[in-house]
Amino acid sequence: MPAAADEIGLSYHTIRSLCVAKKLRHMRMGPTGVAYRFRIEWLHEYLESCIVEPVNAKPKKTVKKVTPKPAARKRLPGEKVAFRHLVGK
Repeated sequence: MPAAADEIGLSYHTIRSLCVAKKLRHMRMGPTGVAYRFRIEWLHEYLESCIVEPVNAKPKKTVKKVTPKPAARKRLPGEKVAFRHLVGK
């Protein structure tokens, strides 16, 4: 396992954790299965699976269309105002 760790630049403990989690392909050898064996292809496959493709950091700006507000209707002389406190006197 230390040789596998050196091959892909990870620690022994990280390699072991990946094997226990079954995220890294490996073989277990011996009567109790305590010896881990790796093929170089398997190690490189794992590294390839870890590649993250970059995403555009700046999304395209979308232009927001502004619709003009309709003109306010003028009050007729003598027309009652419902909310006098909101309208200038």
